[in-house]
Amino acid sequence: MMPLAACLAAALLTPLGQSPDDPADVPPLSDADRAAIAAVEALGGQVVPLSQTDARLDVSYHLGDVKLEAKHLDALVPLANRLRELNLRGTAFDDKLSRKLTLLPTLRRLHLERTKITDDALVAVGTLEKLEYLNLYGTAVTDAGLPNLRALPDLRSLYLWDTQVTTDGVLALREALPETEFVGVELPPEPKGAVVAPKPEPAEPTEPPQPPEEETE
Repeated sequence: MMPLAACLAAALLTPLGQSPDDPADVPPLSDADRAAIAAVEALGGQVVPLSQTDARLDVSYHLGDVKLEAKHLDALVPLANRLRELNLRGTAFDDKLSRKLTLLPTLRRLHLERTKITDDALVAVGTLEKLEYLNLYGTAVTDAGLPNLRALPDLRSLYLWDTQVTTDGVLALREALPETEFVGVELPPEPKGAVVAPKPEPAEPTEPPQPPEEETE
Protein backbone atom coordinates (compact mmCIF):
# COMPACT_ATOMS: atom_id res chain seq x y z
CA MET A 1 0.00 0.00 0.00
CA MET A 2 1.46 3.39 -1.01
CA PRO A 3 1.18 6.03 1.73
CA LEU A 4 -0.31 9.42 0.97
CA ALA A 5 3.06 11.21 1.08
CA ALA A 6 4.48 8.90 -1.57
CA CYS A 7 1.37 9.31 -3.72
CA LEU A 8 1.66 13.08 -3.56
CA ALA A 9 5.34 12.90 -4.46
CA ALA A 10 4.56 10.72 -7.44
CA ALA A 11 1.86 13.13 -8.53
CA LEU A 12 4.38 15.97 -8.55
CA LEU A 13 6.38 14.06 -11.14
CA THR A 14 3.37 13.44 -13.34
CA PRO A 15 3.56 15.43 -16.59
CA LEU A 16 0.93 18.08 -16.90
CA GLY A 17 -1.88 17.23 -19.29
CA GLN A 18 -1.67 13.50 -18.60
CA SER A 19 -5.42 13.19 -18.18
CA PRO A 20 -7.29 13.04 -21.51
CA ASP A 21 -10.29 14.82 -20.06
CA ASP A 22 -10.36 18.38 -18.84
CA PRO A 23 -9.45 18.78 -15.15
CA ALA A 24 -12.47 19.38 -13.01
CA ASP A 25 -12.67 22.61 -11.07
CA VAL A 26 -11.90 21.11 -7.67
CA PRO A 27 -10.00 22.83 -4.87
CA PRO A 28 -6.67 21.59 -3.49
CA LEU A 29 -6.73 18.81 -0.94
CA SER A 30 -7.90 19.97 2.46
CA ASP A 31 -7.11 18.49 5.86
CA ALA A 32 -10.49 16.74 5.77
CA ASP A 33 -9.63 15.27 2.36
CA ARG A 34 -6.29 14.01 3.64
CA ALA A 35 -8.02 12.39 6.60
CA ALA A 36 -10.49 10.70 4.24
CA ILE A 37 -7.61 9.50 2.04
CA ALA A 38 -5.88 8.06 5.09
CA ALA A 39 -9.08 6.17 5.96
CA VAL A 40 -9.21 4.64 2.48
CA GLU A 41 -5.55 3.65 2.68
CA ALA A 42 -6.12 2.09 6.10
CA LEU A 43 -8.67 -0.21 4.42
CA GLY A 44 -6.13 -1.32 1.82
CA GLY A 45 -6.93 1.16 -0.93
CA GLN A 46 -4.44 3.08 -3.00
CA VAL A 47 -5.15 6.76 -3.60
CA VAL A 48 -3.28 8.77 -6.22
CA PRO A 49 -3.88 12.45 -7.06
CA LEU A 50 -3.71 13.08 -10.80
CA SER A 51 -1.10 15.85 -10.70
CA GLN A 52 0.05 18.89 -8.80
CA THR A 53 -2.52 21.01 -10.64
CA ASP A 54 -5.36 18.49 -10.71
CA ALA A 55 -6.60 17.44 -7.28
CA ARG A 56 -8.90 14.70 -8.52
CA LEU A 57 -8.17 11.20 -7.27
CA ASP A 58 -7.75 7.71 -8.69
CA VAL A 59 -8.56 4.95 -6.19
CA SER A 60 -7.74 1.25 -6.49
CA TYR A 61 -8.84 -1.63 -4.33
CA HIS A 62 -7.63 -4.34 -6.71
CA LEU A 63 -4.09 -4.61 -5.31
CA GLY A 64 -3.26 -6.41 -2.13
CA ASP A 65 -5.43 -8.76 -0.11
CA VAL A 66 -8.57 -6.60 0.12
CA LYS A 67 -11.81 -8.42 0.89
CA LEU A 68 -14.14 -5.80 -0.48
CA GLU A 69 -17.11 -4.87 1.69
CA ALA A 70 -19.53 -1.97 1.94
CA LYS A 71 -17.17 -0.10 4.26
CA HIS A 72 -14.57 0.18 1.50
CA LEU A 73 -17.02 2.03 -0.74
CA ASP A 74 -18.52 4.07 2.09
CA ALA A 75 -15.03 5.40 2.80
CA LEU A 76 -15.02 6.99 -0.66
CA VAL A 77 -18.12 9.11 -0.11
CA PRO A 78 -16.26 12.02 1.59
CA LEU A 79 -14.06 12.15 -1.55
CA ALA A 80 -16.92 11.75 -4.02
CA ASN A 81 -16.60 15.22 -5.55
CA ARG A 82 -12.99 14.64 -6.59
CA LEU A 83 -13.05 10.93 -7.45
CA ARG A 84 -12.13 10.31 -11.12
CA GLU A 85 -11.26 6.60 -11.37
CA LEU A 86 -12.21 3.56 -9.30
CA ASN A 87 -10.52 0.22 -9.88
CA LEU A 88 -12.33 -2.78 -8.37
CA ARG A 89 -10.86 -5.40 -10.69
CA GLY A 90 -10.96 -8.94 -9.32
CA THR A 91 -12.61 -7.97 -6.03
CA ALA A 92 -15.80 -9.31 -4.43
CA PHE A 93 -17.77 -6.38 -5.86
CA ASP A 94 -21.30 -7.60 -6.64
CA ASP A 95 -24.81 -6.42 -7.45
CA LYS A 96 -25.57 -5.50 -3.85
CA LEU A 97 -22.45 -3.37 -3.49
CA SER A 98 -23.11 -1.74 -6.86
CA ARG A 99 -25.76 0.48 -5.24
CA LYS A 100 -22.91 2.40 -3.60
CA LEU A 101 -21.82 3.67 -7.01
CA THR A 102 -24.72 6.11 -7.09
CA LEU A 103 -22.91 8.04 -4.34
CA LEU A 104 -19.90 8.64 -6.61
CA PRO A 105 -21.33 10.78 -9.43
CA THR A 106 -18.04 12.27 -10.70
CA LEU A 107 -16.53 8.94 -11.76
CA ARG A 108 -15.11 8.97 -15.28
CA ARG A 109 -13.34 5.60 -15.31
CA LEU A 110 -14.61 2.38 -13.72
CA HIS A 111 -12.90 -1.02 -13.66
CA LEU A 112 -15.28 -3.88 -12.86
CA GLU A 113 -13.48 -6.65 -14.75
CA ARG A 114 -13.58 -10.11 -13.15
CA THR A 115 -15.99 -9.00 -10.43
CA LYS A 116 -19.19 -10.82 -9.42
CA ILE A 117 -21.68 -8.48 -11.02
CA THR A 118 -24.61 -9.37 -13.25
CA ASP A 119 -26.97 -7.20 -15.28
CA ASP A 120 -28.49 -5.80 -12.08
CA ALA A 121 -25.30 -3.86 -11.32
CA LEU A 122 -25.59 -1.91 -14.55
CA VAL A 123 -28.64 -0.08 -13.16
CA ALA A 124 -26.32 1.81 -10.79
CA VAL A 125 -23.56 2.11 -13.37
CA GLY A 126 -26.05 3.78 -15.69
CA THR A 127 -26.44 6.69 -13.26
CA LEU A 128 -22.78 7.74 -13.66
CA GLU A 129 -23.43 10.34 -16.33
CA LYS A 130 -19.78 11.45 -16.64
CA LEU A 131 -18.44 7.95 -17.21
CA GLU A 132 -15.99 7.73 -20.13
CA TYR A 133 -14.45 4.28 -19.61
CA LEU A 134 -16.09 1.08 -18.39
CA ASN A 135 -14.48 -2.36 -18.21
CA LEU A 136 -16.83 -5.35 -17.80
CA TYR A 137 -14.39 -8.05 -18.92
CA GLY A 138 -14.99 -11.47 -17.40
CA THR A 139 -18.36 -10.69 -15.82
CA ALA A 140 -21.82 -12.28 -16.15
CA VAL A 141 -23.27 -9.26 -17.94
CA THR A 142 -25.66 -9.99 -20.84
CA ASP A 143 -27.57 -8.08 -23.49
CA ALA A 144 -30.38 -7.55 -20.99
CA GLY A 145 -28.27 -5.16 -18.94
CA LEU A 146 -26.94 -3.01 -21.76
CA PRO A 147 -29.97 -0.67 -22.07
CA ASN A 148 -29.02 0.74 -18.66
CA LEU A 149 -25.94 2.26 -20.29
CA ARG A 150 -27.87 4.26 -22.87
CA ALA A 151 -27.87 7.30 -20.57
CA LEU A 152 -24.05 7.60 -20.62
CA PRO A 153 -23.43 10.15 -23.40
CA ASP A 154 -19.71 10.56 -22.61
CA LEU A 155 -18.89 6.84 -22.68
CA ARG A 156 -16.05 6.32 -25.15
CA SER A 157 -14.66 2.86 -24.26
CA LEU A 158 -16.64 -0.21 -23.22
CA TYR A 159 -14.78 -3.52 -22.72
CA LEU A 160 -16.89 -6.65 -23.11
CA TRP A 161 -14.45 -9.54 -23.51
CA ASP A 162 -15.55 -12.82 -21.96
CA THR A 163 -19.11 -11.70 -21.19
CA GLN A 164 -22.45 -12.99 -22.44
CA VAL A 165 -23.05 -9.87 -24.52
CA THR A 166 -23.80 -10.54 -28.19
CA THR A 167 -23.32 -8.61 -31.39
CA ASP A 168 -27.04 -7.86 -31.56
CA GLY A 169 -27.01 -6.40 -28.07
CA VAL A 170 -24.10 -4.11 -28.86
CA LEU A 171 -25.61 -2.99 -32.16
CA ALA A 172 -28.75 -1.92 -30.30
CA LEU A 173 -26.65 0.03 -27.79
CA ARG A 174 -24.54 1.60 -30.52
CA GLU A 175 -27.62 3.36 -31.85
CA ALA A 176 -27.74 5.37 -28.61
CA LEU A 177 -23.95 5.64 -28.19
CA PRO A 178 -22.51 6.12 -31.68
CA GLU A 179 -19.24 7.58 -30.34
CA THR A 180 -18.46 4.58 -28.11
CA GLU A 181 -15.79 2.02 -28.96
CA PHE A 182 -16.98 -1.50 -28.10
CA VAL A 183 -14.04 -3.79 -27.41
CA GLY A 184 -14.34 -7.56 -27.33
CA VAL A 185 -17.40 -8.08 -29.56
CA GLU A 186 -17.25 -8.57 -33.31
CA LEU A 187 -19.24 -5.87 -35.03
CA PRO A 188 -19.97 -5.26 -38.70
CA PRO A 189 -18.55 -2.02 -40.09
CA GLU A 190 -20.76 0.97 -39.59
CA PRO A 191 -22.75 1.78 -42.74
CA LYS A 192 -21.39 4.66 -44.74
CA GLY A 193 -23.64 7.38 -46.02
CA ALA A 194 -24.59 7.36 -49.66
CA VAL A 195 -22.10 9.13 -51.88
CA VAL A 196 -23.76 11.95 -53.80
CA ALA A 197 -22.06 12.88 -57.04
CA PRO A 198 -21.35 16.59 -57.29
CA LYS A 199 -23.51 18.54 -59.67
CA PRO A 200 -21.70 19.61 -62.82
CA GLU A 201 -20.77 23.23 -63.04
CA PRO A 202 -23.12 25.16 -65.32
CA ALA A 203 -21.53 25.79 -68.70
CA GLU A 204 -20.64 29.38 -69.45
CA PRO A 205 -22.81 30.89 -72.22
CA THR A 206 -21.01 31.20 -75.54
CA GLU A 207 -21.51 33.93 -78.14
CA PRO A 208 -23.04 32.71 -81.40
CA PRO A 209 -20.61 32.95 -84.32
CA GLN A 210 -20.84 36.31 -86.16
CA PRO A 211 -20.92 36.47 -89.99
CA PRO A 212 -17.78 38.01 -91.51
CA GLU A 213 -17.98 41.73 -92.23
CA GLU A 214 -18.41 42.68 -95.91
CA GLU A 215 -15.57 44.62 -97.44
CA THR A 216 -16.46 48.12 -98.78
CA GLU A 217 -14.73 49.81 -101.74
